[in-house]
Parts: sequence; structure tokens; C-alpha cells
Amino acid sequence: MELTRFDAANYLINNEMIAGFLNAVLEEQPSLFPQALGTVIRARGVSQTAKATGLSRETIYSAFREGSNPTHATITKVLDELGLRTAVVRK
Repeated sequence: MELTRFDAANYLINNEMIAGFLNAVLEEQPSLFPQALGTVIRARGVSQTAKATGLSRETIYSAFREGSNPTHATITKVLDELGLRTAVVRK
């Protein structure tokens, strides 16, 4: 039996699922948010995201790979393109 590696990008098929996925990551493991946003970018298409944000593909790959630490400006550009924003809420 051959197994394939799970890839969340295959299941992020609409904006509601994307927002739910990113919120879950922020609640459970916020340090993984850049990597999770990278998964969303792959689901939506790196080239499409690069074109819409004005960031290069190389910048996107570099900023959202595992262990990366993208700037707030880079995260905001991508979230804007996705029609999302971050918010601070009281516990």
C-alpha cells in the first residue's frame, strides 16, 4: 500500500475554510502562522499571489517557508490579497 503525504493546501478550497484554518493555527500554535499562510498561498497559487501582491515568487517562498519570520508588511499584503485581516480580541 502506498501512502501519500497529507497536504492541507488540497482542502483549502474556499475563503471560509482558509479563514478557519488560519484562525485555528493562530489559536493553537501561533508560531506556525507564517508556514500556515504559506500553505494557503500554495492552495491559491504562488504565481497568482505574487502578481496580486507585487511580491516576487522568491520573496513569497522565502517569507513563508518553515522557520521563516516574514515582516508584518509582507503578511499584510498577502492577507489583503486574500480578503482577510488580523484582529486583536479580548480573551
